[in-house]
Amino acid sequence: MENQVIIDKIKNSIDKASKILLVCHRNPDGDTLGAALSLAHFLETAKKGYALFCQDSPADFFRFLSKFEELIIGEIGLGFKTQTNSGHDLIITLDCGDIEQTGLPEFLANTKTPIVNIDHHITNTQFGDYNLVDADKASTTALLYQFFTKSQISISRNMATCLLVGLLTDTGNFSNPATNSESLAIAARLVARGAQIREINKYILQNKSIDVLKLWSRIFLRLQKISDFDLAWTVITQKDLAECGIDKKGLEGVANFLSKFSDSAITLILEELENKEIKGSLRTNQDFIDVSKFAKLMGGGGHAKAAGFRINGQLLETAGGWEIV
Repeated sequence: MENQVIIDKIKNSIDKASKILLVCHRNPDGDTLGAALSLAHFLETAKKGYALFCQDSPADFFRFLSKFEELIIGEIGLGFKTQTNSGHDLIITLDCGDIEQTGLPEFLANTKTPIVNIDHHITNTQFGDYNLVDADKASTTALLYQFFTKSQISISRNMATCLLVGLLTDTGNFSNPATNSESLAIAARLVARGAQIREINKYILQNKSIDVLKLWSRIFLRLQKISDFDLAWTVITQKDLAECGIDKKGLEGVANFLSKFSDSAITLILEELENKEIKGSLRTNQDFIDVSKFAKLMGGGGHAKAAGFRINGQLLETAGGWEIV
């Protein structure tokens, strides 16, 4: 039975644990948050102690999700007992393609605490002691839905809402190539269990302010095309964020949006970060293209149709165009 052996091992590990650390990935999106928060609801019902960790602050529009306020932001807030002991007897990472994405790479590389790795990225590095990784799933929440159902775990209304958030955001509201009959069927079952789809649409999919749209307009105005690679690319700088009065959370969804309307096979957004790094976001809707392969060459990873990477440098506008320095 698909994934059943590892699902049983993970369920057994959870049953034996008394305090569990749930880890979202850096720059959290709806999938990692939806997975972590839904699992937190289950652990509460199972009377397990748990902590929700995320290295970076999520966008405020996720705040309507139950248990959002329990998120611990940044490593200092965890209060680790030692460099290898967080005070938990099980760690579960959610939607993290590699150990760097957790925001706790050194700790996780050295800890003796068992690690459960639940993810759907094709480039996942299998860094856990237990790896529930399935690149055929549309989202990590879709994989977690499978875990819950095959473990005979009842899915509450709050759990269903969190799971649906991940499914909707990772499929671009059922518009990108991750959309398939399975993802639509799971969504229908989650709505039947009480998932608040109207709330999700209101807070997550229809949430763009005028300032955010002004920021996005700068991204669109800078679009350029490299015909030889059928690639459209653009940039966003720290100066843009400051002048528009928006932080990086305002960029949530722009890469997916751009890929829907570009007349190029591949889109690339280069985003200047605060720490003299540049984040690249790659998207494609073409069946014959796998952007994760390019991202992997750049030290990143992701999915065949949506991937990313980080490199050192800053963006500089010159007379000849944009350069990385």
